[in-house]
Amino acid sequence: MSERTIQSDINAFLTDLSVKRGLIIGSITIFMIAGFISLLVTPPVYETKASFVLEHAPSFEPDQSPKAISEPGAQLATELEVLQSNSFLKQLTGALDLNDDPKLSRYVNEDGSIQHGESLYDALHSRIKLRTVYGTSVITVRFSSTNPDFSQTAADAVIKTYTDQRIRQNVEQQKRVNALMSRQLRELESQKVEAIETLNAYRQQNNLGDQDLSSLSLNQTTLEVSSLKQNLIKQEEQLKLIEDTLSHPGRLKEIAMLSTSPQLDNLIALEQQKTAEIADLATRYGSKHPSMQSAQAELRDIRARMTIHARSIMRSLENDIALAQSQINRHSDSVTSLQGEIADSSGLYAQLEQLQADVIAARQVYDSFYSKFRTLTANSSLIDSGVRVISYAEHPTSPVWPDPFIILGLAFGLGLLVSILIIILETLLKNPCRTPEDLKDITGANPIASIPAAHTSSKTDIIQYVLSNQSPALSEAIRTLRTRLSFEKISLGEKNRLAVMSAKDHDGKTSLAASLAAICAQTGDKAIIVDCNMRDPGLHTAFGRDNKKGLVDVLTNRMPLEEAIDKKHSSGLHILTTKAVPTHALALLDSAKFKTLLDDLSDEYDIVVLDTPSMMLYSDAQILSRNCDHILLLARSRYTTQDELETTHRLITSVPKHAEISTVLGDTQTLQGVSLPKFEVQNPRTPKAAH
Repeated sequence: MSERTIQSDINAFLTDLSVKRGLIIGSITIFMIAGFISLLVTPPVYETKASFVLEHAPSFEPDQSPKAISEPGAQLATELEVLQSNSFLKQLTGALDLNDDPKLSRYVNEDGSIQHGESLYDALHSRIKLRTVYGTSVITVRFSSTNPDFSQTAADAVIKTYTDQRIRQNVEQQKRVNALMSRQLRELESQKVEAIETLNAYRQQNNLGDQDLSSLSLNQTTLEVSSLKQNLIKQEEQLKLIEDTLSHPGRLKEIAMLSTSPQLDNLIALEQQKTAEIADLATRYGSKHPSMQSAQAELRDIRARMTIHARSIMRSLENDIALAQSQINRHSDSVTSLQGEIADSSGLYAQLEQLQADVIAARQVYDSFYSKFRTLTANSSLIDSGVRVISYAEHPTSPVWPDPFIILGLAFGLGLLVSILIIILETLLKNPCRTPEDLKDITGANPIASIPAAHTSSKTDIIQYVLSNQSPALSEAIRTLRTRLSFEKISLGEKNRLAVMSAKDHDGKTSLAASLAAICAQTGDKAIIVDCNMRDPGLHTAFGRDNKKGLVDVLTNRMPLEEAIDKKHSSGLHILTTKAVPTHALALLDSAKFKTLLDDLSDEYDIVVLDTPSMMLYSDAQILSRNCDHILLLARSRYTTQDELETTHRLITSVPKHAEISTVLGDTQTLQGVSLPKFEVQNPRTPKAAH
């Protein structure tokens, strides 16, 4: 199916919607009334929410698939399943007074007991909505009910019931953990006692007593000897430095850097102060001044005291060195003794070391586990549910359902959808004219023209398109139609009364008649168009005129013909509009006055174009079919059905002395181009002088 064909079908369908807007309005109205009734009879539903967070619980992303949920996310998802489980809902019913909710009260027996079962749990499940806040461990609980007080109570009851359940679960879990740890603690204590008994038995068996002579003791003693030797070397270096410093009094300050004697530090400070004082006195008085000599004496005294203190430090270091040397000798003897004993009984002490290590390890494991057990036992009285309430439920003030916007919007949409479906079904059941062959099969003759698409919905715009050549294809199609009509002697004085007819409204006959008449006038013909549709006149609208005067005034002798004709159109076309007189239309068109008027117009103009009412709706068109010279029968592609065209053609041919009929395949929105038969060219008459 080509793009043009699809566009044509769409435009034809849109026109159907416009024509059958009454059906659409009626359908929408019915559904809107049903929506209003629903708003009135539906009991209001109130909803409230409460939120809580699971502390120490991982966040959960609700958009994840079950396979993509990580272990932490799966844990939170499990909590959501718990809140929706039947066991939880059963506990929740114990915290609620179901009689406060009209729909839940039927599950309460006369004695006050509750009828537990899937039906009750499904009813509660439909009331509870659980939501997680993305990226957090926050859970929002929404509860809906026709009783606003009950919805508030129930939302809070959900959190309270869940909190109590988690506390019970944690208590039971704590009991199981305590029992398990007590059992393990007893086992560890038995292992520790067994290790100690084994060690003691080994010592008694080998007469080792409580002393731990082993390679471990040897290593420890050896390390102590090495450390003492290092300290001895440092002390000897300090002693040598002090001895060297004492021989140079000016270097006594270096001793302070080697010791931590506050007294020596004070003497050094006094020396520095006195030296500065002597320098100042030397500047002011000279070396022989009494003050200068007194200060120098004090400086010598301070230095003597520093020397005495330094020698005291040196003697202390000598004592430390002697003591360290004694310890080194003693530890060296111990090392030699231990090495000899280990050499004699290396296997015995190796086993002893292993048993000692086992005892130490058993004690460490027991002490660590016992500490954890004490901590856990101390915290058992502080068991927390892990649920922290963020916000409690508030009393709802307005219902969430029925929502007028949703109900009425849904009613409007359903009404529109149903009406469109009816129109589509009707369109599918129709058998529309689509090709020139369809017109030929019905009328027996090929269509003489096909009009292409006019991309505008206004009749005035279509005429403007034709005259100004804004749509070249449309303008050329109308000019081709005029030429073909000329070849058939429809214009230029021989058979110049042309009536444009169609089966029903919205086939495009007014637009076609107006465009054809305007093209004829623009190309030099003296042309007039007459609106003969007194049922629903539209010609004045096509040309942007009013219909205050026109054909009806002429036929009723209220106005002469010359005054009724509008001769101001830019194309040179003369226009005779009409008023709407539905009750007198048939009588006026069948009158002698009308026939005389057509004769006068035929004599005056090269071509007279008549815009007619719908053939299938009124019999006016049948009268016009015998008062004109040629009938242009328009079938709108994909809109006019073959049955409608056949009925129209039969009505025209049933009129005695009816005019000749030519067919046109067209659509005022999208008109299909067709291959048309060739006509022989006739010699036209000379046009009449245009006024």
